[in-house]
Amino acid sequence: MGQKNINPDKIKSVNAAYSDMSDNISDTASIVGDDSQELLQNGTDAIKTVSKGITTTVEKLNKYLNGVADAFEKSDLAVANGIESGTVATFSGGTAKQNQKNNKAYGKLPD
Repeated sequence: MGQKNINPDKIKSVNAAYSDMSDNISDTASIVGDDSQELLQNGTDAIKTVSKGITTTVEKLNKYLNGVADAFEKSDLAVANGIESGTVATFSGGTAKQNQKNNKAYGKLPD
């Protein structure tokens, strides 16, 4: 079985950032004097909406990644405590390798 090295500090250090620039996008559709003015305004409005949405998405991504890192730290501590106390795991049947591969999460691990 391959070894997985997960460093929670590296996950927490991702800290993605995005500044909402929608207020800096000016409404310049009025400088166009033809029938493309409405299309240009609609495009500008859509860009502003997307910019605001990206800000929320990035903030939630940071919270999610920090939660993942905390979960890895908690699991690592539980395994370490189990090893130290000699009570690592018990299985209801079969071998540890069989039980591991039957776990739904196992198939989602990268190689």
